[in-house]
Amino acid sequence: MSYWTNPDRSELFFAKKVILVEGATEKTVIPYIAQSLGVFKHDYSIIDCGSKNNIPLYCHLLNCFGIEYVAVYDLDHQAGKNPNAINVANISTQRVLDAIDAEFGSSISLVNDIEEELGMDRGRSGKAFAALEYVSGPDFSLSVSLRDKIISLYE
Repeated sequence: MSYWTNPDRSELFFAKKVILVEGATEKTVIPYIAQSLGVFKHDYSIIDCGSKNNIPLYCHLLNCFGIEYVAVYDLDHQAGKNPNAINVANISTQRVLDAIDAEFGSSISLVNDIEEELGMDRGRSGKAFAALEYVSGPDFSLSVSLRDKIISLYE
């Protein structure tokens, strides 16, 4: 845990609310969209946990300190995934859900992954930059579902 609580992530101790995300793409895109919706809050910290499998560690830490949080994770049921990969994704999802103490935390799931929620094509390198470029482009249309999820993150 000490390895994962680096200077960037340790801001969670000073946040009014912590938004735990799987990776850099979510950490980049979620606040950008929140700002465009007018719901962004500077006293909320978005923490890149490195993967869905690391989110439970942060949930346990935040539970111990009584810090409000929401865990954002991918369902990872993309078309073409084999049943074994879907089963592994379901186990990881259940570990996230089991780690959440409802007194402090909640969760929001993304349909398969952030790229699918955004309507992005797969296989682009530099995912975080590509996603930010995509959502800031003139042709981007925010779905009602993703809009509602981002608004609820900042409530």
